[in-house]
Amino acid sequence: MRIYLPKFPAKASIPLFFAVAMCLFYMCEVDLKYLFTGLLVVLYLLLFPKKLLNPKNIVFAYYFVWYGIAPIYAGRYSDIYKIYGLHMVNQAYLMCFVTYAIAMMTLEWVLHDLDIGKGRRRFLIRIKKSGILKKEKEGSSKELKLGVIAFTIIWMLFLFGFCEYINRTGGIQAWKESANDAFFSRGGAGLPYLLFTHTLMILIFFEGQRKIKNVYSLIRRVIYILVLAVSYTFIGSRSTTFLIILLLFADLVIKLDTVNRKSIIVIVSGVAVFVLGMITRLGSLMKVSVKESIAHILNYFDTFENLLILIRDYTPSIGKTFFLPLNWPLVKLGFDGFSKYYDMSVWLTNVYYPESWINGGTTQWPMEADMYLSFFFFGGIPLVILYFGIIGYIYRRAHKKGVWQFIYIIEGFYIISHLRGGFLIYWYYWLIPIYVWIVTRYGNRKDGLAEENKDFRNGIIS
Repeated sequence: MRIYLPKFPAKASIPLFFAVAMCLFYMCEVDLKYLFTGLLVVLYLLLFPKKLLNPKNIVFAYYFVWYGIAPIYAGRYSDIYKIYGLHMVNQAYLMCFVTYAIAMMTLEWVLHDLDIGKGRRRFLIRIKKSGILKKEKEGSSKELKLGVIAFTIIWMLFLFGFCEYINRTGGIQAWKESANDAFFSRGGAGLPYLLFTHTLMILIFFEGQRKIKNVYSLIRRVIYILVLAVSYTFIGSRSTTFLIILLLFADLVIKLDTVNRKSIIVIVSGVAVFVLGMITRLGSLMKVSVKESIAHILNYFDTFENLLILIRDYTPSIGKTFFLPLNWPLVKLGFDGFSKYYDMSVWLTNVYYPESWINGGTTQWPMEADMYLSFFFFGGIPLVILYFGIIGYIYRRAHKKGVWQFIYIIEGFYIISHLRGGFLIYWYYWLIPIYVWIVTRYGNRKDGLAEENKDFRNGIIS
């Protein structure tokens, strides 16, 4: 058995030089606010990805908006230097840039050949098993289908979860009177909600993998879209609904170029939906000048401020937050001997913003906070490499139509959740079993193995 890593391209070393430069500026006590944003953009342009859903785009968008644009223009950051001082603000910027640089380095390492349009010479991980490989016909047009038994079981689970969720949140009458109140009163309906939403994700994804070839298939597609439309109110989350829509069009969106008309429409539409939602949420606060309105909208991005609070009040530690998500089933069963919290953001929200948790919400602390409290920050760098290496590998596999697109759409969507919440997140208790089932059951159906097997037979991997 031999395990290969991809060849380390020269461009993957560029982020390291940028990180060293930031460290030097930090030691010289230069104000890093504008320098951070400038180097962020330059590094992204040097490693510019071809495809819109490339994880490099997601990582850049997060750091640019949350730590670049927001601290410059948001009203909440106007007195940042008076409150925390230049040294502490610079420390936070340095931590964020190091994480960003390591993430971009890892993704460039794993995805370099995809972005330059060349075939890969080596694979992230590939294990030879007694020299026997299942052959697949390259370019097969076979559709990815659930199968009658799985299809029936998943639909039954979906209907059960949907009905039980509505019943536990006050019944259909409660949803008619106030959908918002019904959604926020879902305490005790967590399991039916997960069953309802995740079976819907599976059904919608498999529908999206099928072609529209005749009237019957067109009617089938319309039925699924109607099911999603009806489910929208009860899902209660715009982000979850958007995720499910992406699953329906997984093959299309994964292959969109970063710069073309369709991609621009997707980006502008997403920004417009966010801005309109914030205008509705802020109400009368938006009836001011354009500059002040932008400042109010950008106040939403509070993660950098939370990182500053953490640096001010806590010293670097070992193991304080990393393992909290493993405590999730114990907390749900009423055992709190290890900790009564199952998430870093839940714990810190209770410490600093208890009224938010009482109302069912949390504020977010970034991955840098998890690194700071569990690995003295720099000890967490290997985990950053491991996490983004896995993301890059999944993204590679998703370029071939098949079940890896399901995994990447979800994991790509959750990259920002990790960047705003830490390495381990409790929802993998149910996501990992779903991934294992879907890969072992459907993973050999047109998901890119044909190309890998061809390379294997040609002696690239032995």
